[in-house]
Amino acid sequence: MCQLACTNLANTRMTFSSHQLQSLSEAVKEDYLGLMTRFTEYDEEKYQFFHLSIQEFLAAW
Repeated sequence: MCQLACTNLANTRMTFSSHQLQSLSEAVKEDYLGLMTRFTEYDEEKYQFFHLSIQEFLAAW
């Protein structure tokens, strides 16, 4: 999740697609999905952290 947060932050993307999250293990998803919100955009499920500072923290970690 930290690498995904860092990559998206470097590319100035604040949202994650379901496809991006599929590469993560179930345990990681369970741990971090509580820090994210889910929404639908153009019939595609997307995720983003509740606050940019959470993504920045994980990217730095």
